[in-house]
Amino acid sequence: MGLTDEVIVRRKNWLQFASEDEERLRDLDGLAQNYSDSVIEELYENILATPEGRAFFHSPEILEKVKRMQNAYFRELTLGEYDAEYVEKRLKVGIIHERIGLDPRLYLAAYNFYMKAVGRRIVEAYKDLSKAMATYESLKKLIFLDIGLTSDAYLYARER
Repeated sequence: MGLTDEVIVRRKNWLQFASEDEERLRDLDGLAQNYSDSVIEELYENILATPEGRAFFHSPEILEKVKRMQNAYFRELTLGEYDAEYVEKRLKVGIIHERIGLDPRLYLAAYNFYMKAVGRRIVEAYKDLSKAMATYESLKKLIFLDIGLTSDAYLYARER
């Protein structure tokens, strides 16, 4: 897909995603471990409240498998490792989503819900509001990187 290390660095630079963002996200990891299950449950309650979500996740077995995969996916956001392996995993997610027919709008809606749910938890957990906002901004930069990568993968898969 032409995503060399240089291209990845350039994308991170466009988003102003720097080493201090990585550090903030690593610091968030302990909190993320605590909220990940509840955020996933809230997310899928929200998804299943829509006709599209219910139609897509009609099998309870598939839904549970997807929840586990989603939890692992979100957990990687706060590990602080955003290298070529991370990028490759994100691209694979986009290709898989396109292959199974997941509407990109549902993907974007899920990330929007995730950001709101996690943002509340960050603000509640941090005593210093400026630290909470800086952490949230770091997470937002990474989410935008992910959305860009996943969008590239959707387009790549469709063009093929």
